[in-house]
Amino acid sequence: MRKSILKMFSVAVCLSIGFFVNASDFSTDGVYYNVLSADDLTVEVAPGPIPAYSGTVRIPEEVTFEGKTYTVTGVGATAFQDCESLLGVILPESVTAIGESAFSGCTNMVSLDIPAAVSSIGPSAFYSCRALEEVVLPTGIEVLSTSMFASCSSLTKVTVPSTVSKIEDSVFEFCGNLSDVTVPDGVSLIGNYAFSGCSSLTELVFPASVDSIGEYALWDCSGLTTFRIPDGIAHIAPSTFSGCSGLEEIEFPTSIRTIGNSAFYDCTGLKSIVLPENLTSIGDEVFYYCTGLESVEMGESVTSIGEWAFYECRSLKSIQLSDKVTAIGNWAFAGCIALTEVDLPDQLTSLEHHTFYGCTRLSSINLPAHIKSLEYSSLENCSALAGIDLPEGLETISYNVFVGCSKLESITIPSTVTSIGASAFANCTKLESIVIPKGVSSLGYSVFNGCSALKSVDIQAPLTAIESYMFVDCSALTSLQIPETVQSIGAHAFEGCSSLVSVNIPEGVTEISSELFKGCVALTSIKLPSTVKVISDGAFDGCTGLTMAELPEGTTMVGFSVFYECTGLRTVKLPSTITAIGFEAFAGCPSITSVVSLSTTAPVLSESAFDETVYNTAELLVPDGSVDSYKTSDGWKLFKNIQVNNPSGIDNCADAALQVVVDGNRIRIEGAADNLPVEVYSLGGQLVYRGEASNIELPGSGMYLVKVARQTVKVVL
Repeated sequence: MRKSILKMFSVAVCLSIGFFVNASDFSTDGVYYNVLSADDLTVEVAPGPIPAYSGTVRIPEEVTFEGKTYTVTGVGATAFQDCESLLGVILPESVTAIGESAFSGCTNMVSLDIPAAVSSIGPSAFYSCRALEEVVLPTGIEVLSTSMFASCSSLTKVTVPSTVSKIEDSVFEFCGNLSDVTVPDGVSLIGNYAFSGCSSLTELVFPASVDSIGEYALWDCSGLTTFRIPDGIAHIAPSTFSGCSGLEEIEFPTSIRTIGNSAFYDCTGLKSIVLPENLTSIGDEVFYYCTGLESVEMGESVTSIGEWAFYECRSLKSIQLSDKVTAIGNWAFAGCIALTEVDLPDQLTSLEHHTFYGCTRLSSINLPAHIKSLEYSSLENCSALAGIDLPEGLETISYNVFVGCSKLESITIPSTVTSIGASAFANCTKLESIVIPKGVSSLGYSVFNGCSALKSVDIQAPLTAIESYMFVDCSALTSLQIPETVQSIGAHAFEGCSSLVSVNIPEGVTEISSELFKGCVALTSIKLPSTVKVISDGAFDGCTGLTMAELPEGTTMVGFSVFYECTGLRTVKLPSTITAIGFEAFAGCPSITSVVSLSTTAPVLSESAFDETVYNTAELLVPDGSVDSYKTSDGWKLFKNIQVNNPSGIDNCADAALQVVVDGNRIRIEGAADNLPVEVYSLGGQLVYRGEASNIELPGSGMYLVKVARQTVKVVL
């Protein structure tokens, strides 16, 4: 059974191959023919075995087969296809039709005289006849079929008869040397890609009879300098003139209603455009990368401008928008670096994303009263914009809207705004002050990142979070009042705020996030809320102005490098709740002289948490009864001076009657004569108080030296 199937398959293959090779009815004198009509005795030239034809082939007007004489009336489909050695064909005057792909791929055929009686030529008839230079089409042809001369790269001239009414798709596509062709009166259709890639055409006129021009019809006709669109055309199809880099002038008829996507894409030679009065819609990418375009005059009927419509029109200095415009698409004017001012129409309700992105000379923009949202990056990198009036009624400022607006000095946020997105004002390096109104429910991360001139931020809104990176590198910011409603502060929020002296952290915040105050070198003290549980990695890294680190009761963990290189730090006070201190938590802090731990059990401590100098010279004060625990615990046992902490503040005195008692943030001096001189110093040697009072309020927690007459007492608040 299997052998029978294989035998049947072999026979079928052989038959199919035999049919392909012997597709003609007969041959004579090396030319193959198919009978068209046995009654009329007509034949057409047929394909022969590949390659069947070479050199110059002469086709007779009549041929005889089996005693009958036939008239040759046609060249059949694919008759000479891919005959690369064919140099020419001489056709008889009896031929009336040339079939589809008849000469397709005859790459070395230099010339062909088409008989006057030919009235029909099929699609791709001369496709890729790359050596063909000139063709005269006979009168009587009504349609130039699809791809008829496509990729005839040497073709310079085609004579088109007046009888033609349609030029179908891709007829002359990629005829890069075609310089002489006339579209006759009476032609109504110019198909898709009809003249696409005809880069040598310098002049082309479409007659008034043309009522339809297809997509990409003149794509990359870079030699054209002027063109007039015929009256009656209502729609310019997508990419019609795309890549016409030499086009300097285009004349629109009043009949135009819409311009399709990419219609004039990359027409770098266009300098000015006067759009027709009845135009209602400009599609996406219509004038994309028209880098020479300087001015656009827009009619009053335009209601929409598509995405990327004028993208990278680098010479465009001004544009008058129709008052009827209700929609401007994304990226519409992005990269228009010469644009200096824009007056947006009243009916616009949203400025879409990247609309004016990178318009570096845009110094003035008038937003309409009805606008509700500024979408992301809509004005990003408009570096000449010094000010802008945001209308009441605006609700959303999305992310990156003003990022890189380096000349923006002031801006008033309307009371109607409810959200401001991430990086909205990032790198606005001249912005000095801003008020966040009560209605704002969220501020995105990095919203003021890099605003190096920002001195004042008034947050009136009841925010629940300060997001990550919000004030990074706001180097002029000296203080900030964080709303009491805030429950969390994101990582890096104040990193690089080198002038920040004070900031409140509201009760309710449970974590001091990673690198929150990294590089805040002016920060001398900070009060952490009682709700803090965790201080994350690098929170105070490089805060060289800090002299004391007092962690509130309830704090359980200090992460890696929390106080790394806080070179001014002298006193560390750890709560009884602390359980772990991470790698290099206090590394690079050589000035620490006192560490107070209130935990009765030695917390987990990395050996690298403190510098060797600190282990050798600082005193470690621990609860009574815990000295042995610390002396035997990893990390802690490296301290050379471990002592019992005296929480009462009473120290040994030369005069046993003299006592210094700690009461909250005050000290009382007892057992001393009246009016004795008293001096109080911080551990760093700074004079805190000088006088004769016996009840003294101190500026904050920490370790102090109290000098009464000639006696000195050390106290810890």
